[in-house]
Amino acid sequence: MIRFCAVVFVLLLAGCTPQVRRTPATAELERQIVLALEVSAAEWNRGDLEGFLAPYSDSATFVGSAGLVRGKAQLREMYRRSYWREGGRPNQTLRFQDIEVRPLGTNYALAVGRYVLTGGERPQSGWFSLTWVRTRDGWRILHDHSS
Repeated sequence: MIRFCAVVFVLLLAGCTPQVRRTPATAELERQIVLALEVSAAEWNRGDLEGFLAPYSDSATFVGSAGLVRGKAQLREMYRRSYWREGGRPNQTLRFQDIEVRPLGTNYALAVGRYVLTGGERPQSGWFSLTWVRTRDGWRILHDHSS
């Protein structure tokens, strides 16, 4: 009887484990967010800081090694100061890789991956996690944590 109860318990426990199912809706969500990141990186590489920042909501927050940044205006200034040369071009080329997207309900999503900056004086890469929110204008980044 104890063995039977143990088997039933394990089966019930396995049934309680949340599974991330790849449905057409999650595939479309991933496609939209990955595309937004690819377009954002392309804008960066063209030297268009506004285009790079387009997916961020106006009230987005950012946490990195320098601390907390609030709002798109402060984000713009942080990127301009840290990664842009005189003349309006970025110091490095940007790409994103290893991107994974997970829905957090119907109106939020989490994307994690790596950013890679090459060229310039200090190539670097690191991990990011982005919290996205669905708006009338499409998916927007609500919070960015990069390290």
